[in-house]
Amino acid sequence: MFRRLLPLFWIALIGAAPLAAQTVLLVVQESVDGKPLPSPLAVKEGLGSGLFDAGYIVFEFPDSDRAPDQAVVTHTARSAGADLILSVSVEYIETAISASLVRRSGRATYALTNAANGTVRTKGTQDASNKDREADVDRRALGEELGALIAKKIAEALAASGPAS
Repeated sequence: MFRRLLPLFWIALIGAAPLAAQTVLLVVQESVDGKPLPSPLAVKEGLGSGLFDAGYIVFEFPDSDRAPDQAVVTHTARSAGADLILSVSVEYIETAISASLVRRSGRATYALTNAANGTVRTKGTQDASNKDREADVDRRALGEELGALIAKKIAEALAASGPAS
């Protein structure tokens, strides 16, 4: 009887072993009407939360006013042990629609690359707006919303394609 239960024990033990989480280096820039925004960046918060909730380990590339050199980003990712690099650039447009309300729209462009070989895993754009929610959604909330939407797309793409290789 013991011999029959031993394979079941090993299957249960292996099944219960935790899987190694993939690590993602975030490189994010946000601007309003062409002017860079200072930290903390709202999109980064939405991305970090969304990817963490999906099971990824996330860390951030230091903020800067201009896009960092890709070679530096890749070196940083490899040195830190990142599997993937998620680069996101967001441009907001703000238009006053009354004395107290501002309509904001944001467009994010993103690319997820394999840190080891530079292969693009997925890329795209994501739009969001506070239209008809101007009183409730400020730029920070809109940025977090954009980040969460991108994180969902990234998690879905990675689930469909498998781990980084």
